[in-house]
Amino acid sequence: MKSEKDKIHKLRRLYREDGQTFGTYLMIPEVRMEDFGDYICIISNPGNTIERQVSVREKTEYEEYVNPNPVPVGRMILIMSAILFVALAIIILYLQYGLKFQVHIKDSFTRLEENDGKSCDVLIVYSPKDSEVALGVLMETLEKHYNYKCTARELPPNTRYSELKDEAQKCRRVLAVFSPAAVNENWDTNNVQQALKQLQSLGTKFVCVALSNLPKSENEVKNSQGETLASLTRSIGVILWERKQDDKFWYSLRLRLPAKRKTECEETKQLTQGENNLRLNSSSQESLDNLV
Repeated sequence: MKSEKDKIHKLRRLYREDGQTFGTYLMIPEVRMEDFGDYICIISNPGNTIERQVSVREKTEYEEYVNPNPVPVGRMILIMSAILFVALAIIILYLQYGLKFQVHIKDSFTRLEENDGKSCDVLIVYSPKDSEVALGVLMETLEKHYNYKCTARELPPNTRYSELKDEAQKCRRVLAVFSPAAVNENWDTNNVQQALKQLQSLGTKFVCVALSNLPKSENEVKNSQGETLASLTRSIGVILWERKQDDKFWYSLRLRLPAKRKTECEETKQLTQGENNLRLNSSSQESLDNLV
């Protein structure tokens, strides 16, 4: 016979004072596989018997599923927000300081245009009516503040700009001061387009400063190269003269001119400044004679 310790199931009985059974408990101290199954509990009273079936099943522990490739939504939102903030900051900084930064990079790292057979940095061409802006503002500022060696020529009244081609070949840039006076006040799309095309032919590195907004037309005529005034203006990169946005204008202009280091050349500045003053005085005297 098995000892009490060897029994799988143990019964624990509680008795009332009169010796009758009050309750019986089934005790399973160490659960084994064979302990799982169906059990029947029978409760007997005089004249009444109750049966209850109980199923004992092994408890199955379900492990929580762990995605081997989880998507860190929170981290992704944080990273995207940071990227958006940085992009927005870059756009704001570019709009505010983009031109200044480009000019600084150009003047600091771009190869200097030296020993190229050119005797001058900028040839400024202008109409006599625009001499004050061309000589008194553009030429003086470029020479005095930005150390460019400049020379200037008046545009011929017959718009035969090819006469300036020899002079243009000696300069690194051709800067045209363009206004209605340059086309004899015929400020329409056709005349402006023809004049700009002729000026562009003076040199491959052509810069144009417009003193007035260029004319527009809904039905623009294309030239022999298939260009309209709008497309020609974009290819040239016309710079509009704006006194209200002075810094933007000068940075836009300097970006199109040869690179200049911060070293000063006093002798060159004095020579070109003297030539500038002589030409300005001559132009002023001519204007005075016309008034008289």
